[in-house]
Amino acid sequence: MKLKQVEEKLYLLKNMIRAEQDELNLKRMVWKELGVIGEFETYRQYSYNHLDLNVLLLDLGILHQNTYVKSGELLEEDKEKLKHIQIPEKYILRFTASKDFREQISDSQFDSNINNVGLFAKVALWRESFNKFELLNSRWEKERMRALESSGCKLSKKVTISSGMISIVESPSRYRTDMVVDILGLETILKRARVDQNKLVEYTARGFLKKKEINNLRKVIAVNRRYLLMTTQKEMKKKEYWNAKLIKLSELSQR
Repeated sequence: MKLKQVEEKLYLLKNMIRAEQDELNLKRMVWKELGVIGEFETYRQYSYNHLDLNVLLLDLGILHQNTYVKSGELLEEDKEKLKHIQIPEKYILRFTASKDFREQISDSQFDSNINNVGLFAKVALWRESFNKFELLNSRWEKERMRALESSGCKLSKKVTISSGMISIVESPSRYRTDMVVDILGLETILKRARVDQNKLVEYTARGFLKKKEINNLRKVIAVNRRYLLMTTQKEMKKKEYWNAKLIKLSELSQR
């Protein structure tokens, strides 16, 4: 209950802060005293010609290294052929809140007077709520792992509790292309395999293919805008991740 309450509070506060920052027409705002950053960013959403891209990768001899096959992309008859291949199973313990529980959470939120509070105060409330969320969510994740371990992932039925439902869900399997091509056949692989974006970027940096070749096989279907509200620590980790990635790509391009 506490976790869901603070999660709802974070969601509402973020939307309020986003609206005010948008009104100020500022792409980025920093509240140093609170250690919080609000930033708008745009990103492109692509649609790929998977078949032609897979054919290109096959011609270059790098299809297996850059693709995988998701079980969700396969026909039932194809899944049947792969039954004997042992893929480590991954499970998730999922909580689905009941309608009454969701209404109870929404009704428990702070009153409408929050609208009369200034932007800085809203950000301060968000930071306070974020700290609570991190603590509560960490506890919840530990409980989820304990539940999965104690059940041995054998729970098949959904368990109904007063606030909703708990169930164990199996994550979709991913197969290595080279492991299933001889079983499913090359034609099926070319149709069903999906590109690993991180690998594709690496092989482009290494000179196996050009960005222009990739662009010819994809099109922009949307340019989306999202709002990030994060702590300075989170932004620092984000920058460290991208810097490490750029260094790796730079090293690959020089080999």
